[in-house]
Amino acid sequence: MPDISLQFRPPTHVELELTSRQLLEHSRQATGLSVEHQPFGLLAYSGDQCIGSAIGKIFFNWLHIDLIWVEESHRRQGLGKTLMEQLLEKAKEAGLSGIEVWTQSWQAPEFYRKLGYEEFAVLEDFTPGRKRHAFRYYITKVPSPANMPSLPEIVREQVKSYFKLHGDTLPSSGIYDRLLPLFEKPLIEVTLEATGGNQIKAANLLGINRNTLHKKIADLKIDVARTGKKPA
Repeated sequence: MPDISLQFRPPTHVELELTSRQLLEHSRQATGLSVEHQPFGLLAYSGDQCIGSAIGKIFFNWLHIDLIWVEESHRRQGLGKTLMEQLLEKAKEAGLSGIEVWTQSWQAPEFYRKLGYEEFAVLEDFTPGRKRHAFRYYITKVPSPANMPSLPEIVREQVKSYFKLHGDTLPSSGIYDRLLPLFEKPLIEVTLEATGGNQIKAANLLGINRNTLHKKIADLKIDVARTGKKPA
């Protein structure tokens, strides 16, 4: 193993760009999603003077606010709320999942709570005796696990729907062999999509070996091209 030296100092532009590029590529391979950061700035001007701004980036379908500021003489006049409302509209127009923002205990935690943001993390003693708060606002509502039907209930309702299609008669015999592949195929397709087409990961997640997965892909006529990769 070659000698390795560790250097603790501010990174150069080249080192920062290299680290960012490698992490983004790793995230892309792991998720199958584009993770490029799209910077944004929402700027408030009075004449030629900037009196407020919200600056951040969009990635993973979320709008992340890094900085938000209102000039002191314009505070408590609704400008901060206006900035946040405009950001929400922009996020909705872009079809984003939500907005995330961090603030300090001496800044504006109550401001975000009043706007309907949910506090999901707190760092104690971020500075001695003070806290750092994380807030999020879901645009696309995430169902609460407590309110979601269980998987067996979902399957049961689908099977009941299948029987109802036949009215007062029963389906023809052999429904086990007819229906089971209808559940098995989307299960494998969604698992492949979730793993970015990585069949080793998909097989592990499904709890089957890779040869079995290959056979099921062929038998069920699954279009692996939709996952972005073809069978190895």
